[in-house]
Amino acid sequence: MSDRVPASAPVQISRRRFMQGAASAAGALCLPACIGPDAHREPQWSRDAKAALATSHAWLWSAQSVDGRFPSRTYGLLATGQSLTPFALDSLLQSEPKLFAPEKDSVARGIGALLRMRDATGALGLSGPSADYPCYATGLMLSCLGASKPRDSHGLAAPSIAWLRGQQFLAAKGWTEHPAQGGWGMGARTPRTPPNAGHVDLSMTRRVVEGLRAVGVPAHDPALLEARAFVLRCQTSDGSFLYSPVEQALNKGLRDPGGEPRGYGSATADGLLCLDALELTEGDAFVRGLAWLFEHHRTARNPGLEGGPMEPFAEAMRGYYRAGAARCFQRWGGPAAWRPALADAIVQEQEADGHFRNPNGLQKEDDPIIATGFAVQALAALRSRSNREPAAVVRGRAPAPLQASRGARRLPRSA
Repeated sequence: MSDRVPASAPVQISRRRFMQGAASAAGALCLPACIGPDAHREPQWSRDAKAALATSHAWLWSAQSVDGRFPSRTYGLLATGQSLTPFALDSLLQSEPKLFAPEKDSVARGIGALLRMRDATGALGLSGPSADYPCYATGLMLSCLGASKPRDSHGLAAPSIAWLRGQQFLAAKGWTEHPAQGGWGMGARTPRTPPNAGHVDLSMTRRVVEGLRAVGVPAHDPALLEARAFVLRCQTSDGSFLYSPVEQALNKGLRDPGGEPRGYGSATADGLLCLDALELTEGDAFVRGLAWLFEHHRTARNPGLEGGPMEPFAEAMRGYYRAGAARCFQRWGGPAAWRPALADAIVQEQEADGHFRNPNGLQKEDDPIIATGFAVQALAALRSRSNREPAAVVRGRAPAPLQASRGARRLPRSA
């Protein structure tokens, strides 16, 4: 079911020679868990992925400025680093404890930069002349605080938790039965009032939910209970997820003959990861979403956009999709041979100095910090083996995740 991506841009040295040399360097950084009597049996794809992860880590850390920020050199809107800094730091922290010796000083500088850029209300992303995805950035900052655990992390997180609570579209604020109810939008200095929600989507909602959970907000918190309805509202009849139930024009998928919008790969991965953070992996919604992702997975593109007006985004969002899908498959199992296929596709796209860049810039993945961050996330996930079954499947309360909920054929599965 998987397709592979050819090398995007030629490099000046042979790929095999580069990867073999990088593998030697990666071996020196790998924790003892990576070394043992069976190390010589490690397949080539895994060694290549390890090497690619090591060199992409090194490149991404090299993009950090002296003051701890990760500023874009591609997009002026992202030049302050308000959204890119938590994105890059979160990407690095996802794999840092598992595979590499922590870069404690660099992490501390990154956390310090986030706290300095945060405004007095607790928001990150509102300090420049233009808003820089404040809900997205603030949610990712909380994830970084939760992963790095600096001194008094709970106290440091408190202002941002409060600000995000104030940005949620709640029934108590008049958003009852509105499609935005329970979700988060772009974020603003003055919270929006009904009925004009503005830009509201599943991607930003996922980052906020994951960030809140990372710093100890429980899944039964009233705000997160209300968020459940928003996430479920993003799911379509075939199990896939939409990007937004509020602004239909934002959805990049096709429409069925009856006019209902269809979901697509990156949004479906966001939906599944958000359901997991909300502790909703026991129901049919989760199982149908995972079955859809399993059936439609592709390594070279974001699936579900083929044949429609938004098809160019299939290539433009391949990094985003790979990062989300790899996390899903790493946790709950994926299609047969998904790990070597994905590793091969990613490794072939890496530049000689370790960075990545998507030539299609429709979704800003032509910024090397963004493309490399997504590659780091995907490589870290495909090399991790901490699979766990959804509780519903373990308890027999829902169909198997890799089988459609209404009797479709069972597909071959790979851990």
